Amino acid sequence: MHNSKLLIGILILMAGVAFILAGCTKDEVVPAEQPPEGSITATSTAINAGESIVLTANYTDPNDDELTFSWVVEAGTLFDPDSSVTAWNAPETRGIYSFYLTVSDETYDVLDSIRIDVGQYEPPTGEDEAYFIGAEACANSGCHQELIVGGDQYPWLYEEWLETSHAQAFANLLDIGYARDDNCLPCHTTGWNADADNGGYDEYKFPYLEGVGCENCHGPGSQHQFTLQTDDTLQSCVNTGACHPGADETVWNWGNRNDIPDPENPSDTLVYPHPNPWPEGFDSSMVITMEAQPCGDCHQDQHYPYYSEWQSSAHSTSHLASGGAADCGPACHTGIGFLNIDIFDNSYPIEPEDNAIVCLACHESHFPKYDGEVRIPVGFLCQRCHNEEQLDVETSITDEPNHVHGPMFKGYGGYEYDDSEYDNSGHTTALRLDGCAACHVYMVDTDNNGFDYNTPHTFTGVTIENCQVEGCHPGATDYNINSVQDQVDSLLTVLSDLIESAPDGDAKDRATFNKLFVENDGSKGVHNSTYAIQLLTDSIEDLE
Repeated sequence: MHNSKLLIGILILMAGVAFILAGCTKDEVVPAEQPPEGSITATSTAINAGESIVLTANYTDPNDDELTFSWVVEAGTLFDPDSSVTAWNAPETRGIYSFYLTVSDETYDVLDSIRIDVGQYEPPTGEDEAYFIGAEACANSGCHQELIVGGDQYPWLYEEWLETSHAQAFANLLDIGYARDDNCLPCHTTGWNADADNGGYDEYKFPYLEGVGCENCHGPGSQHQFTLQTDDTLQSCVNTGACHPGADETVWNWGNRNDIPDPENPSDTLVYPHPNPWPEGFDSSMVITMEAQPCGDCHQDQHYPYYSEWQSSAHSTSHLASGGAADCGPACHTGIGFLNIDIFDNSYPIEPEDNAIVCLACHESHFPKYDGEVRIPVGFLCQRCHNEEQLDVETSITDEPNHVHGPMFKGYGGYEYDDSEYDNSGHTTALRLDGCAACHVYMVDTDNNGFDYNTPHTFTGVTIENCQVEGCHPGATDYNINSVQDQVDSLLTVLSDLIESAPDGDAKDRATFNKLFVENDGSKGVHNSTYAIQLLTDSIEDLE
């Protein structure tokens, strides 16, 4: 009995201790929410203008909350402002730059800062003193804000350029995380040249050298900024500036550049701030060329093999085309001819005059008016040359029709018989806005880092997949849809036999013209099957 009472007492005592302990646990004080803790470090706190550093927010949270980061600095380029680690390219202006960091958890915002001393920028010196100054300097000079060419006014040249893909080239790298990749930067920045000390982006990471600026095509501008040096700049000054109002075209002759007259005092020369005489051996002109190679330096290999494709196209040898310049004129066989006659009204004196249809003939790198940054709407661009405007069917029926792709597509240009009505196929109506580009300009999938390139620049044909993707011809396996090409081939064979046996005369000339019109189009009816078949059928009936 005594042992039982003892056991009961022990159990009661243990229950009481457990109750007390449980009560203590419920009353225990839980630690309060604590702010993030840490500091900022930098790879260097004193750098030269245009150099780079990496800043790190070494912060942790006592409560293991997730942290967010936000960096702010007044100048330079900050690569990852919402990350704990970010690179920064220093600007060109000397000074002490304060970086402000906000570190946040679910409850607290902690503010921190660090100051970086940026030294004075010293431009390159040496035998070649020309160095890069950035596109904004071209605008701030007062010369490249407005341009008038061939009577057309292009306001705010610099602001227009800011909307181009060239200007956005560096920003595009930032967006995809490649803005510090030396494999990409040479073609997305200004002045990159590892073999020259010329103030390019490879030496100085200045924001004004981000993107493909004026100087990538025209050369470094340090020597150019104090005088008139390029054709387009000079025309701007002649037409819109106060310096040379009303100056005639003799001002364009750079051979006379030391003798440019003052319009108000013709006996005086160079009264404005241009060096007179020019320094010995100094050529004031910057690079202005119609060659394709400068474009090909970047638009090649890595993602966009445009240059090699262009080299394999007929465009690259258009200036060598047999009889081209003589029969058709330079407008459609040379790049500068196309610009002078079709775009700039004979007012753009660029050398060489006998170059091919190069990139700049079709593309405008200053004014992004149309998709693909082409000079005129893409639906008209190809057809501006691929037409037979050099021929009048009524008076030139014995001449061979060339470049008839545009007329065939639109349904005109062949010899049309009076007693027939001529219609067009669905292509003419459905694809009228984009014209040739609707089929010949298409996306091509690549496995090159996930990039696509917009169009093969061979322009030799289309892919049947493009026809299928457009939804026009699902299930098509070749271009002989509905046996159209077979039908055109058959009609051409019949017409050729009739022409061969037909006597000389108007009927034979008309039929021959239409036969060549369809043959030289080259599509065997694909461009406009209804029009092609009607021309051939009518020609056959006229000879039978």
